[in-house]
Amino acid sequence: MIELRFQRPTEIYADNAFSGKKYKFPYTIKYITSGPKLDNEIQYKIIMSISDDLLGRWNYQNEDDLFKVFFWFASELIQNKLIEGTLNEAENLKLQTNTKNTEIIYDPKKIDDFIDKVYSLDLDELKRDKNKIKMGFQLPN
Repeated sequence: MIELRFQRPTEIYADNAFSGKKYKFPYTIKYITSGPKLDNEIQYKIIMSISDDLLGRWNYQNEDDLFKVFFWFASELIQNKLIEGTLNEAENLKLQTNTKNTEIIYDPKKIDDFIDKVYSLDLDELKRDKNKIKMGFQLPN
């Protein structure tokens, strides 16, 4: 069993060559064991870059709405990396107009607040059927 806890993203300086914004999206993963071992909690982060073009297309009214959409993309990335066994303590995710699923205008009202909320994932179940776990909110079809 795995517990994910997300923290609030913070803006960091984007590279001069990148036209957009860059955020550090920290989270922790706690690996819950059933044996006598202590549970192991590790700090992770995703460096998320979003292009000015995509920011303009999405046109969210505030950062909280944008962060909820970041959460959607981050949770998808984390779940896929956990299934593949390739999750690194630092991941990079670039959101641009040609990134998969960025053509959708997401409704932040359909995504729960995620900051400091704990999400439990059964990694074995997730590997069997990765469509089962949706991090506590409905995604658009």
